[in-house]
Amino acid sequence: MNTLITICARGGSKGLPGKNYKNLNGKPLVTYSSEQAVQLADRLGADIAVSTDSDIIKNCISHLGQVDVEYVRPDDLSGSSVSKVLTIKALKEWKEKKENKEYDVVIDLDVVAPLRTIDELVDCFNKLNSNAEALNIFSVSEAKKNPYFNMIEMNGDFGHIPCGGGKVISRQTAPEVYELNGSFYMYRKSFFDQGLTTPYAEKTMVYKVDHHCFDIDDPIDFDWLEFLMKRGDLKGILE
Repeated sequence: MNTLITICARGGSKGLPGKNYKNLNGKPLVTYSSEQAVQLADRLGADIAVSTDSDIIKNCISHLGQVDVEYVRPDDLSGSSVSKVLTIKALKEWKEKKENKEYDVVIDLDVVAPLRTIDELVDCFNKLNSNAEALNIFSVSEAKKNPYFNMIEMNGDFGHIPCGGGKVISRQTAPEVYELNGSFYMYRKSFFDQGLTTPYAEKTMVYKVDHHCFDIDDPIDFDWLEFLMKRGDLKGILE
């Protein structure tokens, strides 16, 4: 099975400028995912490619010989509103042409949610491959707020519970729901063949992780993760 591991990291960021190459506890954020990609590639016999518009990011990971940093993300795929699925697809097609082969599975490691383990990734990969009908799978965590009970959707001046019509009377009786934690996504070739632009497909699987993945959106997220890393608290989070 031909497998490609992708890392997509723009040079720009509105919430936290230079986020993807900002030093986190002594090394650039993008390096954490890149080093994990090398470990995973060794386990799966996979290739690794990076999609970025930043020479700074390339320089941060160019010492990792297994990581292909040759691809240059085009301007039309470098904006903050661009679908990441399209970015991954473009990188996949470029790498396939370069290597003269097709990839059966693409594994995307998100730079801004670096808390994942290699065992989780391998287990998720095996879960996807155990279901022939599944198009893709992505990591999720238990939702902090449940849309059946304590989330509100606005309709003009009025708010209402978006799921279940407000019939759930307590948080404990609400259906179990999950939220994307942004850490990792895996796609079969057939997913891209359908022309989808979001991770949500008709036959999407989810992989639950029990720890917090720290999807870094702003300086507070970044500083809090660095604080825990310096205290050595991450081992407890990832166990």
